[in-house]
Amino acid sequence: MKKLSVLFIAFTMVLSSCSNDDTASTSAELTGAWNGQAISYNGTIITEVLGESIESTYVAQGYDIDFTMTFTEMPNNVVGEGNYSLELVSTTLGQSQTQNFEDLSFENNSTWTRDGNQLLLTDGTETVAYQITELTENKLVLTANSLEAIPNASASGITEIKIEIILTR
Repeated sequence: MKKLSVLFIAFTMVLSSCSNDDTASTSAELTGAWNGQAISYNGTIITEVLGESIESTYVAQGYDIDFTMTFTEMPNNVVGEGNYSLELVSTTLGQSQTQNFEDLSFENNSTWTRDGNQLLLTDGTETVAYQITELTENKLVLTANSLEAIPNASASGITEIKIEIILTR
């Protein structure tokens, strides 16, 4: 009986040392200022015109990246500031086209919620779900996938977007 009491006390001590503070320290790793290092988009747009489907693919790579994301706790806010530019290469019916988009704003003021590797950013009524694919003391990699319908009177379609944002401290 004495052995059972000792085991019970040891088991209770182990359980009490494992608290919900573990999730708080994971969230704490996210807090602070992060500097943008890379941003990329890629995806597919399928448009139906007069009963015929046309598929376009695109890849966009960021350059002249100068933005930050700052995460705070209590309240859980995230502020994005700065700019970046994109080189977009789209391909439709075997023809590629390159376009540059300069000085795009990275302005954002949202609240954030984290559940494991999922990071939800809410700006008013819109929520974007990101996956945290890497989080170390000095590096944060966020990815998101989006599938949206394109309503139009003369054509309809679907667009799939994949985003990756790489940040460092």
